[in-house]
Order: sequence, then C-alpha cells, then structure tokens
Amino acid sequence: MTPLYKQPPTQKQPIQYQTTIINPNYDQIVSLVPEMPSFTIKVMILKKSDILEYKNKKNQNGRFFNIDIMDKDNTEITMIFFTDYVE
Repeated sequence: MTPLYKQPPTQKQPIQYQTTIINPNYDQIVSLVPEMPSFTIKVMILKKSDILEYKNKKNQNGRFFNIDIMDKDNTEITMIFFTDYVE
C-alpha cells in the first residue's frame, strides 16, 4: 500500500492508504451460512495454530489446524481445516 500523502511529524492525523480491490463482490463473514454453495471472502489472518493429530471413533488418524480471521468490518471467526486440507 502506498500512502496518498506524507504527514508532517507535528500533525496527529492518520495516514491514508490507497488499496487495490481486485474483486468488489466479496462476501462478508457475517453473511456466510452453511447452505451457501460457494463464497469469496477477503480477510486478514490473525493467528494460525500448529498442526495437531487426532484419532476418531473409527480409529482413523487425522490432522487439523485452525486460523482466526477478520474481515474489513472487524468480524472475526475461527476456521478449522481437517486432514485433506493439511499439508
């Protein structure tokens, strides 16, 4: 991001940044529902967990990790990724 202007050191105004939006049709996190066949969100990753292993009731091994994300409206959620989506 490139500042639109430089502020003098004595002023207490926030710096404004120019951003490029590739797709203005992003879904908001708050609008996501399980019935949605697909969605596109633009978020910031706040935290990523380590990869953990587990064993389910069928005695199958699996792996998972989770991430905390936030969209432009400051809505936060945690997403969990299971075996097929773990490296």
